This record gives sequence, C-alpha cells and structure tokens, in this order.
Amino acid sequence: MKDQRAPFRRAVLFLTTAACFFAVLLFFCESRAVTVPKTERSIAALTEKEALSEEDYRLLLEETGLGRETVDLLRSRPGGDAALLSEQKRFHQRPDFDCRPLTGVTMMETVLRSEDALVFYDLRPGDVLLTFSTHTLFYRHGHCAIVLDDETIAEAVAIGRPVAVTKAAKWGFYPTVLQLRLSEEAAADAGMTPAKAGAAAAERAETEFLGDRYSLFAGGFGRGEETDETQCAHLIAACYAGIGVTASSRTFPATPMSLLKSGAFDIVQCRGVGPELLRR
Repeated sequence: MKDQRAPFRRAVLFLTTAACFFAVLLFFCESRAVTVPKTERSIAALTEKEALSEEDYRLLLEETGLGRETVDLLRSRPGGDAALLSEQKRFHQRPDFDCRPLTGVTMMETVLRSEDALVFYDLRPGDVLLTFSTHTLFYRHGHCAIVLDDETIAEAVAIGRPVAVTKAAKWGFYPTVLQLRLSEEAAADAGMTPAKAGAAAAERAETEFLGDRYSLFAGGFGRGEETDETQCAHLIAACYAGIGVTASSRTFPATPMSLLKSGAFDIVQCRGVGPELLRR
C-alpha cells in the first residue's frame, strides 16, 4: 500500500534542510560582523620605549588598531601613552549595533551610541575608508570611499545613484572600519610620495568621477571607461590607476577586499576586523 504521508515527509525534510542551510549561512554572515581580540596583551612597556621596533608596531596594530603613522602621531602628543592604552580598551570592546536596510536586500550595520563611534585621528586626501558592515543577503561584500579632505569623502553608494561628496565622520559609526593610506613603496613606483599621490587621486575623484552612476559592471565590458559608470571599489581603483598606481588585486570586479589584497595600502586606523586582515 502506498504511503500517503510520504510527500508530506519529503516536504518537511526539504523545508528543514533549507532552514538549516540558511541558518548556517546567517550564522556565518553574522559571525563576521565584528571581530575583537580574544585576549589582551600588555603594551605598557612599549609606551615607555624611546624608539619602537617593527615587532612593536605590529603588536600595537593588533592591540589598538592603530598603524605606524597614527602611533607616532599619538606618541608625539602630550598624554599620547595614555591615549594608546585607551585605544587598546576601545579596540577590545564590541560596540552595540543594529542592522537596517540600505537599499532593497542590502543591509547596513550601524553603531547605536555616539560615544562608541570611531574618531579618525588623521584623515588625508587619497586615504581609503573601508568597511565590511554592509551585506546583501549572506554576502558580506562591504563598502569603501576615498577621502577628499579631513571632513569629506567621495563615494558611490548604491546602484543607479551618482557618486557624491559626503561626510567622513559617518564612517565612524560602522562597527567595522579600516582607514588605509597608500604605502611609500606603491607611491614610489609611480614616482611620487604618498601625500602627493593621495592628493592626485583625490583630485581625480572630485573632478572626473562626481556624478558618475553606480553600476555593478563598472571595470568590465568597457563600462566605466567608455561610459560614466563606477562603483565604490572601482572608483578608488580608477582614481589611482590614473596616476600609475595599481590599487586593486584584479581589474574586474574591483571589491573592497581586492583593494586590501593589492598590497598598495597601509593601515592607518581600524576596528572590528580580524587578525587575518591586520596580518595580510
């Protein structure tokens, strides 16, 4: 006799399997939302040293989220040692944040309390701001922008929208954020200093890309070269490519991760990211 409940059982099995699959995807996506160090290593001895070694700078980056230039900047100021210790505590704390729709199925995570917002110590033209606090469904693709000056950035936000000038301070409300700066080696390959190259890239963003429309296909099929189209990572890669700097590990598609993997940038300041990005 045919089991009349077999189709029902198969449907239940299918729905249960699908639910488990999406639960795993959701857990994987959300588990990467913010990463904080599991243990806190002492940096007190480093605050008393006159000169720091490469190992010291590496430890401070992994404990405070501050790169070499920012560490040196703080150490040159009165109370800089206390500031380093304070940044270590901040770096080890997971901020409270929520997840809200950005456009359609794309979501954006935002820190809830203003006192938990990251304050950038030293923004310069050409610096890159990058976050992994945006995701579409279960794909944590991230977002990025290029700094124009110490208060403003140029960014391509969403499909169909034009590249616009916005405030840099809002990036402090992402629970994950990296501030990147062109390295001396990458700038030297183009015959410039990082400051000169950054200023040139920022000028290209402001004079050549403002108003260009966001397109996922920018950088491929002639899009973005023969048409006025771009997207967040392509914008940065194209600004630097125009001055002879390869800022993305691949031409298409350029992504926030491909910018990181290019090796062209140093970390200036960051939070909420794992050691695999700090040690790249």
